[in-house]
Amino acid sequence: MLAVSDAALPTDRRSIAAWGRDLRPAWEGLGAFGLYVALSCLIWLPPIGGAITTRYVGYGWTDARLYQWALAWTPWAILHGHSPLFASDVFSPTGIDISWVTFMPSLGIVAYPLTKAFGTLVSLNVMLLLAPALASWATYLVCHQLTKRFWPAVLGGLFFGFSTFIAGHMVDHLNLVMIFPVPLAVYLVIRRVEASLGVVAFTSLLTLDLVFLFGISTELFATATLFGVIAFALALVFARRDIGIVFRAGLLVALSYALAGLLLLPFLINALQHRPADVLRPVDRTVVDLASWVVPREHTWIGGDRFTSLTAKFPAAPQEDAGYVGIAAILMLIGFAITERRRRGTWPLLGYLAIVAVLASGPILQILGRPTITMPGDLLTKVPLLQQATAQRLPAYGALAIGIIAALWVARGAGRGAWVRWGIAGLAALMVLPAAAPSAFHAFGAAPGFFTSGDVHEQIHQGETVFAITERTGTELAWLAESGFWYQIPEAYLGPVPAAYEGEPLYRGLAVNQRNPYMPTPDEFARWLQDTGTTAVLLDDDAAWKFQFLLESVGLEQVHQGDGVGVWRAGPDGLTPVDQAEVVVNGDPDHVDGVLRRFSFPALGGGPRIEGPDGRPTVFTFVGPDCIDCAAHLTALDAFAQANPEVRAIAVSSWDPEGANTATIDGLNLGYEVAADPLGRLATASFAQPLPFMDQPTPFSILVGGDGQVLGAVDGVWNAASPAAIGL
Repeated sequence: MLAVSDAALPTDRRSIAAWGRDLRPAWEGLGAFGLYVALSCLIWLPPIGGAITTRYVGYGWTDARLYQWALAWTPWAILHGHSPLFASDVFSPTGIDISWVTFMPSLGIVAYPLTKAFGTLVSLNVMLLLAPALASWATYLVCHQLTKRFWPAVLGGLFFGFSTFIAGHMVDHLNLVMIFPVPLAVYLVIRRVEASLGVVAFTSLLTLDLVFLFGISTELFATATLFGVIAFALALVFARRDIGIVFRAGLLVALSYALAGLLLLPFLINALQHRPADVLRPVDRTVVDLASWVVPREHTWIGGDRFTSLTAKFPAAPQEDAGYVGIAAILMLIGFAITERRRRGTWPLLGYLAIVAVLASGPILQILGRPTITMPGDLLTKVPLLQQATAQRLPAYGALAIGIIAALWVARGAGRGAWVRWGIAGLAALMVLPAAAPSAFHAFGAAPGFFTSGDVHEQIHQGETVFAITERTGTELAWLAESGFWYQIPEAYLGPVPAAYEGEPLYRGLAVNQRNPYMPTPDEFARWLQDTGTTAVLLDDDAAWKFQFLLESVGLEQVHQGDGVGVWRAGPDGLTPVDQAEVVVNGDPDHVDGVLRRFSFPALGGGPRIEGPDGRPTVFTFVGPDCIDCAAHLTALDAFAQANPEVRAIAVSSWDPEGANTATIDGLNLGYEVAADPLGRLATASFAQPLPFMDQPTPFSILVGGDGQVLGAVDGVWNAASPAAIGL
């Protein structure tokens, strides 16, 4: 039996009750967190059927695959004695400093056990699901500290953790939705001002919080610091007799920043040495439109899909625009201003919100997409660190203030008026509640068996330079992480590019789904492989239809196939590029903007080469292995060509590794020219910047004038309406 002293036991019912009350806030906090996690899962898990091991909770775009690499990189670098700030495994052989890459070392370290046990996809998905809950819970702590009430604090947490900012960036941006250290810092400051947290504990915890936030996102760190300074200035103005308490708390915050700076000094020095010379995003298109505050965006549960024609006029992309708060929230703010006007804390909160709204408008106020007057936000575009942030994301800090206001307002309500406050505030929270995208938007992301079965270690030499060709840009990074950084790659979707790679169109790699589709000539591709020391190519099975001919055109041979990935190496004769076609756009095959200067293709099935332009308007129609109703399409175009001999018609058979196009075309006896473009170089050239159907070789056609100027484009099977649609 264990001996327990009498002093350790409660002596009466009153002490037992007191002990229970001491535990109650902790249990309430745990319950609130559970509610937020349940709501997050309820919103974002159903579209993928709960399949977090095979599908992305977000969209699974390029950023998600970058973050898979990032979650694995920092722990691997530390465990293997490498600097986490220099990625030697990408852009081989030079490597690159990644101080300005969102590689999230904080999240990589804390998620390491999960990543080690289940892989990067599960780790990414779990972190995404936890992000809204953590942001809500940290805001709950702030609201509960101010109100001492559970349900008002829970309501307040919803406004931040499930805000428009969070909803939009749940598409993939883990570095932005993991914003919970910001309200956590606010909570610590409130505890210090109330003297419920000692100096040492406060300084230590805030320092750790700041370091952790910096390790998630330097952008969040910079913008949180900006709004922290604004909040501190407002607090000083309205503090009156408590100004000494606020000022001393500010000094401790400054001390925490100094300590965090010392801990981050190697990172900061490295970042300043490699600071980007230019602003990474256009400041005129990354702002919040004035109408955005009241018009729902596409990811909003109520009304999100009803205003797309209006929101299309807004300058910011739907997932980036964090402005929407809704009419009910504005009514709540008006009610708060009226009913709480005599309270000292009302006006600094509302003033803070007004400043957020002004700065979120960016350098010029835009109304329904039309620029109007110059705004103070123009100053931020000239401040280091802040110039890389975007105004469209700043409303996140306003959502935090709105959550605090909601909690205070409903907690202070009494009598019948309390129900009115709850009704308005509850409706305001409901109006910003997110809606996950349909299932079709969530990509499958399980690593190919080539990596999970160990084939990669048998087929690829450790440290070998390997060029990865994938279905989607960024997958080359996810593959690298899944291999345990077994090899190196000469390309990467990271953001910054080494100076030696500037101007190289292949630095982003090759993928079926690329924002700017590009197909190198065999000579260009062979030179790239030689210059980077690449000795093997990994070809995704889903990308083979588009890029197999490219590999064959430089003398590569497939040496292994299985589990979703093919391995290609140079044959006995080494790299021997053979170019079957010539496409010159604007006199520069690396730059496409709508003028076709020259083309030369072999005729499908033999015969004279097909060349031009020859002075006639030309309809090019492109068909490939996934051609829909290909025979009907080509036959309809044949009828048009015979009826309009003044227009040159050329069918271009693109990609087609299995010869499906050839078999179809041979049986049609077409009366116009049919060119073979096995690399799809002309189809890939994005004449319409880009054509929406460029990623898949379903039939589409373009009209090129006699001078090579592209005049129009039309998607789908040729029909009676096509000539007018294409510009004839």
